[in-house]
Amino acid sequence: MGYETPDEFERILPVIASHSPDRVCIHARTVREGYRSPVHPEWVKWAAGMLKCPVVANGNIVDAATAEAWVRLARPAGLMIGRAALRNPWIFSQLHSRFQGHPAADLTFRNVLHYIRRLYERTREMQEHYVEEKHIHRMKKYLVYTARGLPDTFDHYMKRAKTARDFMRICEDILDNDAPFAPTPPEDTHLFAHFHTLLAQEEACLPPGIQV
Repeated sequence: MGYETPDEFERILPVIASHSPDRVCIHARTVREGYRSPVHPEWVKWAAGMLKCPVVANGNIVDAATAEAWVRLARPAGLMIGRAALRNPWIFSQLHSRFQGHPAADLTFRNVLHYIRRLYERTREMQEHYVEEKHIHRMKKYLVYTARGLPDTFDHYMKRAKTARDFMRICEDILDNDAPFAPTPPEDTHLFAHFHTLLAQEEACLPPGIQV
């Protein structure tokens, strides 16, 4: 939305609009805020009213409830999900169930284990030159997000694995069971912070002085 403050977006959006985009996706924070602040749905709501193209909202969509809050607050044409999809790839089917009025399927640690195995193999297939050590390092970057909501031992030992065999053994030892996997991540981490602020907001008002 800008570098220092969200109101910079008031000057940025007309520049974007002048190029007649087909679709605009907005991460509802500034560069300075990074992931360390609540999102600003009021600016996305304003953009959706100003632009002639579909506007897609991004930021703090961590589960079905936060997705529903975005739709209520800003009425975007769509939603973009990043980190939460790495943690919980079932989020798309969970959103579909929520918006269709159906309960989502319960997940377990064993579901997460199957996901990790598949992720390892699929990303391995995508590499032209597979190097085991480098691939394990790449998997650790992915699983930093998945680890949120899993036992602390998973994050601790997973990050210390050196070989594919050790990596998979750690995953199996901790995750090969039917303990429930929560679709919503804990909020006490900078990776998924402030999403409860989104849930607590009433219908988003336009920023001061802004009209559609």
